[in-house]
Formats: sequence, C-alpha cells, structure tokens
Amino acid sequence: MLSQATISLLCMPHRHLPLTRRPAGAIICTLGHMMADMTRLLKALADITRVRIVALLSGREELCVCELVEALQVPQYSVSRHLGVLKAARIVTDWRQGKWMHYALDPTLSKEQRDVISAVCALARQEAILRQDRRRLERCLRPRQEGAMIQCR
Repeated sequence: MLSQATISLLCMPHRHLPLTRRPAGAIICTLGHMMADMTRLLKALADITRVRIVALLSGREELCVCELVEALQVPQYSVSRHLGVLKAARIVTDWRQGKWMHYALDPTLSKEQRDVISAVCALARQEAILRQDRRRLERCLRPRQEGAMIQCR
C-alpha cells in the first residue's frame, strides 16, 4: 500500500485534482483514464527494444514473433517479454495462428496515443539500428495469402 507521502509525490503536478478516500482506506488520485493510459504508454516506450518493436509494427498489419526475432536479432524469450509489456500497456494486440503468435498495433489506440507513437517512431527511424532492423525485416518477412501467413519456422 502506498503511503500518503508517496501518493502526494505521484500526484504533485496535479495537486489541483482531489484525492478521495475509499471505505477501505485506500487513497486514489483521480487523474482520469486518458492520463493513466498515456502514462502507461510512455512507460512501455521507455525501453529501446520496445521502441524498435513498435517501430517495426507501425505501418504493418501484423508481424509474427519469429519475424521480430529475426529483424531485431534478439532472443525469442526477450522479444516475447517485451511484447508482453507492450500488450499489458494496451499498445499491441495478439492472436495465435497454429503455434505462432502474431502482433499488431492495437486498433483501439486513441489519436493522442497514435500521435505519441508516431513521434517516437519518427525519432527512432533516425537511428542506424532501426534502419538495420527494417532491412532485416524486409528480408525475413514470410509470405502471406489473404492475411494469413503461409509458412513460419
């Protein structure tokens, strides 16, 4: 449980917002859903590997984990862990095709969230590593037919 001092520090830029006390004694800061969603988004994008993943997913319908692993040259367990963080932050959605997991940017992202992601991706595209990621991705993309991946390793 957070102390009153910790909650006050977390809410410092928003002191004008009221603090309310629940019957059980828990104190919550009423920042609103949009601010909480934006905070979650920014925290998820605070890692270079996750920015690289989001940049590869932007502009694509979906990518398989195996394609991300090859493009990023990062172990599969690490890519999956980062995708889990992005999914928990509601930045990506996933679905299974056979034994392979596919990910895409969440279509329910707000305009503001999409703007932040676009700005972060625009900055990241200036980095050499992201240009290399894109080149590797183009080489390793699996063929698709009617939206479904034909083959995967």
